[in-house]
Amino acid sequence: MKKLLLLAFCLFSLRLAAQWQAFTPNIPDTVGIQALDAVDEHTAWAVAIKYFVDSAGYQPAGSDKGYYVRTTDGGATWSAGILLMGQVPSFSNVSAIHADTAWVAGLDYGDFSNHLVRTVDGGQTWTPQLTEGFQQPTSYINFVHFWDAQNGIACGDPSASDTDTTLFFEIWRTGDGGQTWARVPAANIPPSLPDEYGLAASFSAHGQYIWFTTSSYSATPVPGRVFRSADKGLHWEVFETGLHSLVYFSFADTSRGAVATFDFTIEELQLQVTQDGGATWTDAVLPDKQHKLASLVAVPGSGFLVLVYFDDPVSGPFVTMLSKDMGATWQQIGSGELAGWAAFAGPTAGYAGEWQPVDHATRMYRYNGSPLSGLLSGQALQAELSGFPNPVSDRLTVRVKTVKPADFLLLLNDAQGHLLRQQSADPGRTEWATTVDVQDLPAGTYFLTITCAEGSAQQTVVKM
Repeated sequence: MKKLLLLAFCLFSLRLAAQWQAFTPNIPDTVGIQALDAVDEHTAWAVAIKYFVDSAGYQPAGSDKGYYVRTTDGGATWSAGILLMGQVPSFSNVSAIHADTAWVAGLDYGDFSNHLVRTVDGGQTWTPQLTEGFQQPTSYINFVHFWDAQNGIACGDPSASDTDTTLFFEIWRTGDGGQTWARVPAANIPPSLPDEYGLAASFSAHGQYIWFTTSSYSATPVPGRVFRSADKGLHWEVFETGLHSLVYFSFADTSRGAVATFDFTIEELQLQVTQDGGATWTDAVLPDKQHKLASLVAVPGSGFLVLVYFDDPVSGPFVTMLSKDMGATWQQIGSGELAGWAAFAGPTAGYAGEWQPVDHATRMYRYNGSPLSGLLSGQALQAELSGFPNPVSDRLTVRVKTVKPADFLLLLNDAQGHLLRQQSADPGRTEWATTVDVQDLPAGTYFLTITCAEGSAQQTVVKM
């Protein structure tokens, strides 16, 4: 028995593996991803432009070329192509329904004209749509979203209409794939506040529901608001939050969502969550409020929150965090990857795009389906997990027995959620054991997690 146990120890290896698997698309320039849409397990689209990058961050370089990026095989390969949108394109977002058909909204920084284009051949050609919309200087197209091949919406900042001189949010709907559009009347939309505007790509949609967020130009800005429609954008209501400039915004379903911003007046990251579809918002706990965000996602299916934060926008470090309880507690599940603008179609279908790097080609990311998808699904792993002795002083022995073999990962986090140890196991075994050296860790409570594609299990460990 002792000999077999030692063999199992040898089969277990220590590694700080990436949670985001990196891919390098064939883009003829090094660019930064501006927006991304995860369609399903196989398909994701993104758009990108060229930036000037230095220690202060990112500024659009004024290039006359934009790019689209697409995968149709779950991230194994990525294709890319030029996407022209005026003289100096900058994209608001991309909305795709499958591998061939997608819409992109954005602005031409050359003449500040708004654009909406569609492809039905995987990006080979793009056709302008809604050329009559967003013509006034006050309105900027913030996003486009399509539920299917026919029904879509395009939203922008407040502007007057032919029948109403009072500014109200410019929202257009189509039921024929974008061939014709009708503007939603002011009577269907709560009035905008003075200096209120929407934010590019700060929206979410599930079922017939759709939400978008606002901010303010005012010298004494009011908190941002959340607009919600339950009928694909025909009628709207609005709700207050306590945050300004609601940049990061995501819903997992029609009830559970999150919104975040970095408040530069107090130099703090702020996060709020809702469990009633956005009607009320409450402050969430954050592991460290001095970080800034690269991604915030409420994962469809489980409702778990995933965020990627950083200290420096160019050099990082970049850390991926997971909350299974709507922001009450957090667990670090990875580090090292600038997984920006992350989007999930489900617990096993997560994608992200890199902000423009300075020392390598642009990368796209796929969240590893196994074993880490077990952390995001919310499914309990059918396994016997034991760590002993417990309490422990120097070496923790971990034994695992499962129903069937799998690709397993073992995580050890402290009470604040920081990831301290990470190990992977031989996927060919249903019973295995390993040791985790904890002698250098301070006394306290720790959490041991085992995860595979089937789910995850956790045990509390006390260090003496």
